[in-house]
Amino acid sequence: MTGQLDSHPECRRGIPEPETTPKPAPRIGFCSSSAALIQCTSDAVTCPLSGQVCIQSDGNKCCQIETAGIPASEINAKSGSCPRPLGISVFQDAAIGCWMDSNCPGIQKCCVEPNPVTNSATRICRDPVGIRSTSLCSLPLMVGSCTAPAIRFYYDASSGSCKRFTYSGCGGNANNFQSLASCQATCGASGVTGTPQCPADANAGLNCLFAHADACNSDSDCLGRENTVQPSCCMTTCGYKICYQY
Repeated sequence: MTGQLDSHPECRRGIPEPETTPKPAPRIGFCSSSAALIQCTSDAVTCPLSGQVCIQSDGNKCCQIETAGIPASEINAKSGSCPRPLGISVFQDAAIGCWMDSNCPGIQKCCVEPNPVTNSATRICRDPVGIRSTSLCSLPLMVGSCTAPAIRFYYDASSGSCKRFTYSGCGGNANNFQSLASCQATCGASGVTGTPQCPADANAGLNCLFAHADACNSDSDCLGRENTVQPSCCMTTCGYKICYQY
């Protein structure tokens, strides 16, 4: 009888089961060679503390997410914003830890810096972005009074250019930049900007099958790169961008 199939399972024989539409598998993003950083074992669980995500589309690569700059504290905050985390770069002045902006020399801000290798984060001083100040750029050179020298840059208003100097490690004033590019971007001096094509010598040593240690998306990603006088993000023949010293 109708409605009695559950009571008589033998009657269900020969009746086709209703088709079920399989749920589509979740789409996994593609991890490009320029974004591959470290190995991981499972999706989205290995690297969350470092601002990265693990994907399986090309094996087991850990890829860096586009992450906005993260200020360590809003207390007594200096002008400007924290730049995007360096991620795959080598830190410059990494020994300068901080809790808030007032712990950082010159114009620098205290920013949270994810570490993709240890899946953790630390606080370091970095040059800010989004700052324009004519009064800052007119300040005189002040090297400070400590004995922990570091190479920095200041804007020389008389010549209209950014110059290199040896910072003592403490004191001084806000006319104190971690890189030449940051000084030029803040004080308006001309420099290599935008995303030009990399020159031949920059492409010569590239292996397009492997990630490059200095991959970047924009010039700001190159700020603070160690031993780089004037970093600029340029497009390589491999199809991804790298920081190049002009």
